[in-house]
Amino acid sequence: MRAAALALATLLGWTGCSFDQPLPERRLYHLAAPRHSEPHAPCAAALEMRRVRVAPPFERNSLVVQREDKSFVSLPFDQFESPPGMEFRAVVLSWLRSARLFEAVFEPGEGRSDWVLEAEIEWLFASGPSSHLSVRFAMSERQSARTDRLLRYVEVHPAPRPDPRGFVEGWNAAAAAVLTRLESDLRVFLEEQGRCDAPAKDDEAATRS
Repeated sequence: MRAAALALATLLGWTGCSFDQPLPERRLYHLAAPRHSEPHAPCAAALEMRRVRVAPPFERNSLVVQREDKSFVSLPFDQFESPPGMEFRAVVLSWLRSARLFEAVFEPGEGRSDWVLEAEIEWLFASGPSSHLSVRFAMSERQSARTDRLLRYVEVHPAPRPDPRGFVEGWNAAAAAVLTRLESDLRVFLEEQGRCDAPAKDDEAATRS
């Protein structure tokens, strides 16, 4: 914990710089969570992925870390290239399209879908040696706008290093864990709706092994 506090002090050291010293260069990062498993046989359904909201104070580009007193501080020279809601939405789109769980995963207005998926990042911060991510998803029927499924995932993953690049690597691992769980829950949901066949028991056993 002491090492993490020292690393945080180093990250925030720019605030004590005198005006005759050059400011640090801005460093940009991306969220990334590539999917490596085999794709599904698509279910008879299409999905529209809408915006991802982000709760304050995590909605801006700057990376956020938590101090020992539990307050949050932004790192102005370490930022996501796009706002985190846009970064995470691109990751979700790529993941679900790679999974091929749905016949199609559309952008808003791109095609006719059966369900709409929305998300909110509740928190996205680093604390000590760990990266924290919490996301809520809402699955709604497009025609009735009825919310059919609410899903919430909380992941805390160790950062390989107590620095901004290490924090982002931890968030990437957390995002992959969130989307693995989301994919599994969406598959169950579609089976309940009769949109795809449940996997054979032999296939389930092979997957577990």
